[in-house]
Amino acid sequence: MLYGVSVGCGDPMDMTLRAVRTIEACKTVFVPKTDGGRTLALDIASQAADLSGKKIVTLETPMTRDKAALDAAHEAAAETVCKALENGDAAMLCLGDVSIYTTFAYIAARVEKRGYGVKWLPGVSSVTAAACASGVPLVLGLQPLHILPYGCEGFSEKLSLNGTKVIMKSGKKAPLLISELRERGLLKKTIAVENAGLENECISVGEDIPENVGYFTVFIIPAE
Repeated sequence: MLYGVSVGCGDPMDMTLRAVRTIEACKTVFVPKTDGGRTLALDIASQAADLSGKKIVTLETPMTRDKAALDAAHEAAAETVCKALENGDAAMLCLGDVSIYTTFAYIAARVEKRGYGVKWLPGVSSVTAAACASGVPLVLGLQPLHILPYGCEGFSEKLSLNGTKVIMKSGKKAPLLISELRERGLLKKTIAVENAGLENECISVGEDIPENVGYFTVFIIPAE
């Protein structure tokens, strides 16, 4: 069985008991590794779970939108995972919640096609962590919630939707996002939470939001 284990955003205390016990029960632990060499998910998990005796395997997850390159990386990762599954259960660590913008979904689909079992373990997402850090409810009553990756199809039009908007994946284009929010009169009520759950967590509002925010920044535009 391959377990997709959510490790939260930064604070190991936010990991679930199921996540910790699953990691400790598996022989192999897979860790996503970006082009920059970051293994934040492993850093978090190692503070909550006993990883002694585990085989730690890094999986290359290139930060690119090139579909061919991504497909190749996911196929290679799936092959590596399946070889390990021949000898027992394995866990793949995922930042935030495993169901929200993770590489695991792509690898899991390929692993299942090869005949292996897959289970998804929920956890604290950056969306909820950012909202709680800022002390703002995401939704009340019958308000809808919209999670928008910056640059998605129809992004600008979706900013007019009723309800709370959470904007993710702005990356180096954060200055463009901030400019657009300002032009639409939305910046003044926008909350930016950078590195939610980490020691260097930073919360800023409106015009105080710096343009050079880091990759792990979530923008929240509360409902009216």
